Amino acid sequence: MAMTSVDLPEDLVAEAMHALGAKTKREAITSALEDVVRRSHQREALGALSQMTFARDLLDPEVRAQARR
Repeated sequence: MAMTSVDLPEDLVAEAMHALGAKTKREAITSALEDVVRRSHQREALGALSQMTFARDLLDPEVRAQARR
């Protein structure tokens, strides 16, 4: 694993640690980076799904309204 030094705003790191329930700065930063990567993969997957014919129906308001019945 590479060692990287970065100047970060202490208040932002502290807030992220609190929000993530992280005990260390490293844990908070790793968790935040994992979240960014996970969200990116989710956006890519949703983009791929939206290109599929069956998924287009899911975006159609009429189809969605009928599905709720």
